[in-house]
Amino acid sequence: MRRFTHHLYFWVLIAILTGGTIGYISPGTGVALKPLGDGFIALVKMLIAPIIFCTVVLGIAGAGDMKKVGRVGGKALLYFEVVSTFALVIGLIVGRVIQPGEVLGEPRSGRKIVLTGDTAPAASVVDAAAGADLLVHEATFLADERERARETSHSTAGEAALAAREAGVKLLALTHVSTRYFGHQVVEEATELFPATVVPRDFDVVTIPFPERGSPELVRSGARAGRAAVGSET
Repeated sequence: MRRFTHHLYFWVLIAILTGGTIGYISPGTGVALKPLGDGFIALVKMLIAPIIFCTVVLGIAGAGDMKKVGRVGGKALLYFEVVSTFALVIGLIVGRVIQPGEVLGEPRSGRKIVLTGDTAPAASVVDAAAGADLLVHEATFLADERERARETSHSTAGEAALAAREAGVKLLALTHVSTRYFGHQVVEEATELFPATVVPRDFDVVTIPFPERGSPELVRSGARAGRAAVGSET
């Protein structure tokens, strides 16, 4: 076992399996860790050019004979052409023999997100949000300011919840909340009509997995957690 742990490819495989497992079991955690992976890829891209340059320079300098350099270059070019042709032939054969239906799973529905701007209650919103995984709807006012909401072409939290219920969405996220209200007040009014209601704050993240993997979920400070994970590694 020890001889395997000394090789880089062993740890690469472990990282791939770990990342896939975390993404499958806890999609929210996977989303929060995404900046860490992005940072690692950026570091790798930054090092590729210097490594290739140094390798070529050291190879030419170590050869000592330009004829030898030419022979090595010719062999490398021939190897590239042969391997590329071989890969192309395999791709053509596989494309002709194997059909997509033989390797793909059963068709599944995608993910649907509907976002509204500043709007009064509208039947068109209900139609557009039918069966959506997430409806992001404004809730500038509460029921006590319903008349004010109508005058300014805005919605109350209850009206947004009613739209979500009629559209049959999985999760309702209320935004554009007036500073005169606290988040819990908005949630309390909306959940009376549609329980699956959240009021996101700055740096919150909503994960939307495929239907067979669960329902949409609000991750509090999910974006901030991802940034903190990257900062702790740098």
